[in-house]
Amino acid sequence: TEQELHARTEIFLTNYCHVLHIEVLTMIDMARKQIMPAGLKYIKELTELAVDKQQLGLPIDFERDTIKKLSRRVELISVSTDELEELVHYVGCGEKHLKDAQWYRDRVIPAMNVLRTAADMLETEMPSEYWPYPVYSDLLFRV
Repeated sequence: TEQELHARTEIFLTNYCHVLHIEVLTMIDMARKQIMPAGLKYIKELTELAVDKQQLGLPIDFERDTIKKLSRRVELISVSTDELEELVHYVGCGEKHLKDAQWYRDRVIPAMNVLRTAADMLETEMPSEYWPYPVYSDLLFRV
């Protein structure tokens, strides 16, 4: 019946919103508490190395360029995380299930993709011992 179809649609839309909401909050938490601190730790160590090398009169072009690149990545992750957090606060799974689902589809998921891409790029530019999660090669060859 039409009523049953409407009820099932509402259930699916609510579930869609709830699952994405959990994913977004998890993503924000991972970025803030693990990914950005890992990037900053590596940047700090590279900076200390550059200072030590500079005191010895050695070239530091590689370190300087790497620090700049990593700093831009961490900044992008920070900005993307803030934007994602703002977007997720505008939506809830209340009475307007279809509008909420569309908001997630049109605004939140693209913002999640920006954050994910920035984090993936940072992962490839850092040694695996600094990365807080198993790296792709670990997943492919060691698990």
